[in-house]
This record gives sequence, structure tokens and C-alpha cells, in this order.
Amino acid sequence: MITVVLIPFLVSSLVSLTITPLIRTLARRYKLHDVPQQRKVHQTMIPHLGGIAIYLGFVLGFGTFYYFNFGLATYIFRRFWGVFAGS
Repeated sequence: MITVVLIPFLVSSLVSLTITPLIRTLARRYKLHDVPQQRKVHQTMIPHLGGIAIYLGFVLGFGTFYYFNFGLATYIFRRFWGVFAGS
């Protein structure tokens, strides 16, 4: 039972950790970042595309969970379809 939860967690973590540097590089290359100004709190440039890595980790992690545990994943999807539609 623990592998049903552990494998999707590892997939989502690894996807997020490996894609984040690529997204950061793309954001810097195409100047898609927030520049620090007087009214801003941060002191360095912050990329705007960070949510893409988190989203891909979430979707692929849930896809892995769906693959390994079809019944429970279907139940969760029916309960939280708005979250998936909004994401």
C-alpha cells in the first residue's frame, strides 16, 4: 500500500526538481522575470514561469497515482474535479 503513495510522490518530486532549472533558464533567456524595484520585497530577479514546473509535477504525479490505483484515483477525481479543471 505504501508504494501506491510513494511512487507518485517520487515522480512528482523528481519532475519538479528536474524541470525547475530548465524553466529558470528559459525565463532568464527570454527575460520573463520580475525585476526588483523600490516597491518590491525581493532583491533579485524572480522568474514568472515557476508554476509550470509545479503544475507538471502535480499532473504527472496524479497520472502515476491514477495508473497504480485506478479506483481511488477515480474517486478523488470525482470529488475534486473543480481543482483539476481550474489548474
